Amino acid sequence: MSESQSGATCPVKDLELNTPDSPALTHFRLPDECQDDARPAFRNREAGVEYWVFTDNAVILDGLQHPDKWSSSVTVPTDPEPPYKWIPIMIDPPDHAKWRQVLAECFSPGRVKGLREAQQKLAAELVDQLVSDGGCDFVERSRACSRRQSSSR
Repeated sequence: MSESQSGATCPVKDLELNTPDSPALTHFRLPDECQDDARPAFRNREAGVEYWVFTDNAVILDGLQHPDKWSSSVTVPTDPEPPYKWIPIMIDPPDHAKWRQVLAECFSPGRVKGLREAQQKLAAELVDQLVSDGGCDFVERSRACSRRQSSSR
């Protein structure tokens, strides 16, 4: 947030975003529903923890560009020290830049564009199989797909 916005008040919400028994994607849907009445941000209280949720693209970008004020190291506020790190998402500078440099080749526009045909073919195969089966266990199907992709490299 810019300095001129620092005196503004933001709504405070009480959303349970990180409940393990919630239906899939609930933690995305709930903040989406709050965006219109909670711009540019809201302060959430959950499981005894208070944290900011940015709801406006310009504020999100500003936050990402000021790691001295807004760290990326914690993506799940109710679990501030998880046993994992999503690289480079959960890493602040200067280490973030080092990891981006290492990973850049894997995610370059040319590399991603070169995968398009294979991705479209895989998506079509998965949808065709889903239609033919009449449904699926999404988690199990995704796990199988991930294993298949890993073994084909």
